[in-house]
Amino acid sequence: MKIWIFTLLSLVSVMARAAVPVSTRTTNTTLVAAEYFWNADPGVGLATPLSLPPGTDVNTTLNIQTGMLTPGAHFLGFRIRLSTGRWSQTRTSLVYIYAPGSSETPGVITDVEYFFGTDQGLGNNFIQAMSPTNGSESVSVSLPVPATIATGVYQMGIRTRTGRGQWSQTRISPVYIYAPGVSSDPA
Repeated sequence: MKIWIFTLLSLVSVMARAAVPVSTRTTNTTLVAAEYFWNADPGVGLATPLSLPPGTDVNTTLNIQTGMLTPGAHFLGFRIRLSTGRWSQTRTSLVYIYAPGSSETPGVITDVEYFFGTDQGLGNNFIQAMSPTNGSESVSVSLPVPATIATGVYQMGIRTRTGRGQWSQTRISPVYIYAPGVSSDPA
């Protein structure tokens, strides 16, 4: 399934004005080209070109393909070229691509991921499935401590994932892991 992102060129107009030196702002500078890239910048003039009607004020819709992207977070880079040959600064935005056919409600939490010490990356730590929630209620989840974890103080990271595969921010907090059979109650 191809997904299209539509970007209004009012953003381009703002970017073009910022890229024009003060000494030439009074002249009619024409926007002549635009380009975009995903995640890694190939260099000015080397990204995917976009069809842009020339003009000093352009208001159009641009079609940017996303069908080749995997579900998850990606960076979209965009810039324009003026008739003077100068390129605007590159504008980047974080874009989240949903899995094709994903019909989950965005806020439904389905998993908790956690780690002790080193974060192995999204989806690569200990994952505990949970009953889906809408994110507006308090939930208590038991997170088993792996037997390979020694007694001691750790930085524990925890985050949640929705049914659409979106991850929350990671929360990190110090925790103390007690030896089996030792009570954490000082009494």
